[in-house]
Amino acid sequence: MAVEGAPALGGVMTGVSAMSDLAWVPQSCTLPTEERPLRVAEWDALLSQRLTSLSRPQPLRLRLDLGR
Repeated sequence: MAVEGAPALGGVMTGVSAMSDLAWVPQSCTLPTEERPLRVAEWDALLSQRLTSLSRPQPLRLRLDLGR
């Protein structure tokens, strides 16, 4: 997922894979295939416009802070 342009993160994040290839979507996903690119675009827009910080308080937990 691209988070380019997130000012508090200094632009491009390292270690984040792009979601342009929908191979990452699990087979159990019930969202119709044709709607998946739209959802990815919505997440990209949200994170690039509103993500102010992120942290990993535990190995399997990621905290995303969204500005208003």
